[in-house]
Amino acid sequence: MDSNRDSFLPVGIITNVHSRRNRTGRYNADRLGAILAGRGLVRESRHPDEIEKILDEFADRGVKVIGVNGGDGTWGMLLDRLLERLPPDQLPAFLALRGGTMNMVANAVGIRGNPATILSRFLAALSGRRHSPALVPQKTLKVDVNGERSLHGFVWAAGMAYSFLKEYYARAPSSPWNAFWTTVTLIAGAPLPIERFRKAWEMVQAKITVDGSTVADGPVRIAVAAVFEKLVLWFAPFGRGVGTPDDGFGFMLNCMPSFHQVLPRRWHLSRGKYERPGRHSSYLAREVVFTSSSGWLLDGEIFEPGSAEDVTISRGPVVRLVSLPAR
Repeated sequence: MDSNRDSFLPVGIITNVHSRRNRTGRYNADRLGAILAGRGLVRESRHPDEIEKILDEFADRGVKVIGVNGGDGTWGMLLDRLLERLPPDQLPAFLALRGGTMNMVANAVGIRGNPATILSRFLAALSGRRHSPALVPQKTLKVDVNGERSLHGFVWAAGMAYSFLKEYYARAPSSPWNAFWTTVTLIAGAPLPIERFRKAWEMVQAKITVDGSTVADGPVRIAVAAVFEKLVLWFAPFGRGVGTPDDGFGFMLNCMPSFHQVLPRRWHLSRGKYERPGRHSSYLAREVVFTSSSGWLLDGEIFEPGSAEDVTISRGPVVRLVSLPAR
């Protein structure tokens, strides 16, 4: 971990103004700029194409820490573009400003509060005499699609997770409360003969291999790969953990054919406390290949169903996240 204060300045803040929390009016660009007070710059992105210009400006200014003010999906978009420019060991560090709804990256390093509060704490820690920010290594996922394009992120999922997220996005406004309510509603509605609930629990056809061994070839209820122990709400499904920065990543697979098998075990399943070969398993994996025409998601970004795809998930580069001292 690095405690040299000079290695943290200048700061470049990039805001995805379309992320769900920033759209609700809790974001103020002028306030962030005033807090920085000449120690960096604040830029807004309204379209993915604008990120390139912003990163050019950050490079010209010698930005050492990028403050990410957007949802979890913003991180993957930013990582993809940075890794096209720089080798992993030359990437700037990242400060999570919690501009999204779930904010799994921020949660991983224990950062709480709104963007303005987090930025103020970070700068105050830099000027303090005793406790300065630290840099924490964080592995990522690399997701190759048909060998044609590579994406980067932290959490990949298919099956029921994809369906639940689409249902959540259909709600307005987006919030942790609506995420909780959507999940509870879909679980409670599973036995009901209603199309909305039937589609949410529908299994997908897929072939899945883990480190070269086939673990599923048929109906799959949910598959999740992640580098974080805890994901959203109470969901911490990796019974074998997610490993160290030098290991692979956590992978969970459920193929239970009936929701009547899932519901009584939902707590143990969601906490990584249930294993049954052929029904529910977790792995510490180095490579997962998912072959299916169903949709999937990466850090909250939805990739719609299409023709059969080979999605290969492996461990991506290690990045550095800023961790703030305890208050």
